[in-house]
Amino acid sequence: MLIAPIMKGKIDKAKLDRFSQSSVLYIPSLFPKDLCNETCAFFLKNERSIIDRFREDKKGLTLDALNSEEYIKYFEYPIALNAELFGRYVNSDVFELSEQLLSEKVYIKSLEIHSRCAKGTPIPPHQDNAYYGLERAKGITFYIPINNQKPTSGGLQYYKVRNDISLSHIPSDESGFSLTIQDTSALENTEILAYNYQPGDCTIHHSNSVHFAEMVPDNTQRGLVVRLSLFSIDDQKKSGHSEWYQSMIRRNRDRNNHVFSSL
Repeated sequence: MLIAPIMKGKIDKAKLDRFSQSSVLYIPSLFPKDLCNETCAFFLKNERSIIDRFREDKKGLTLDALNSEEYIKYFEYPIALNAELFGRYVNSDVFELSEQLLSEKVYIKSLEIHSRCAKGTPIPPHQDNAYYGLERAKGITFYIPINNQKPTSGGLQYYKVRNDISLSHIPSDESGFSLTIQDTSALENTEILAYNYQPGDCTIHHSNSVHFAEMVPDNTQRGLVVRLSLFSIDDQKKSGHSEWYQSMIRRNRDRNNHVFSSL
């Protein structure tokens, strides 16, 4: 059974209210630990070949550097490499959870793998819908660490904000994250939610969730995350958003490719 027994069936009103008020819901042991261990082993074994194969794909692959060595920070196509393995993260329970939290039918938008190595660059404060451009922000993400991860080791952290709040974004220079919130002053006194993840623990966050991660300290165990996103079948992108967002990606990748070429 993939979903922990406390989550099986209908989500109770308290959890729905918590998700509405904080834009995030933490669920321990959502996925089996052996699946996480297998995923870690596959990724680390194949990382170098992934970099070599997808190096020219400026959208699907983003790199970090440590001691002049390259490491994957963000990779969009793991299911194309091993559909049997990564497909195990996509199941009916994931759909049921998503549809209860969004109150709409959903479809799979993406499945990615993210990595946080020692000295890894920060993730700027942002809302996913600034990237997605959905008219009603009806998107949801499963953030699934597949090894131990803490906020002090570069794990994701969340501002406790309602899921109906939309903030303005500007371009960011951080590798792999082309947008950041324009003005964070309104968030200064907002509670931050952070979790110590074991393999298979999960946070589910709304596309209007405000989240970030700090730079990874030295001598930190590398963190690996499977990230699964779903959209409502009844939402759609804002007119002109795709073209604008592609220009933001090009700006970000061109800037960071220049940095890597100088290493």
